[in-house]
Amino acid sequence: MVWMIHFCILHLFLMHVSLCYIIQVSNIQQSMYTLEMPPLSDSVLYSMQYTAEQGIGTTLVLEYLYFLLQGKDGQIDVQAVLDLAVAAYQTSGIRESVCKLINEAIQQHGNDMENLSPIFVQIAKDKQMSRNMQRNG
Repeated sequence: MVWMIHFCILHLFLMHVSLCYIIQVSNIQQSMYTLEMPPLSDSVLYSMQYTAEQGIGTTLVLEYLYFLLQGKDGQIDVQAVLDLAVAAYQTSGIRESVCKLINEAIQQHGNDMENLSPIFVQIAKDKQMSRNMQRNG
């Protein structure tokens, strides 16, 4: 259960840092801005598989959102761009690949976070959407 707490804290921290950076870089003028993102995992809620899929998926989508917002000036509908990033994640084959790799890692290493943590980080690095979408599109 400790692994889940650590992973959730890491996931929330990455989301917070990513969103703060996106909002700061994008010069959004609103004092309060709420973004909504659908679940990125179909696995059993709060299982290790779900937490890893949701955490890595969110990290990849937010990284791609930042990439898509580069060079945009003026009023930006960040929610619309986020929706595009989520759709790209869900339809490009990256989501399926991430879920498959996470499942294989968990099958091989069980709940051993010492082995899983670097594997999860490597999955996120390998599936970085801004790089993968540029190569494919």
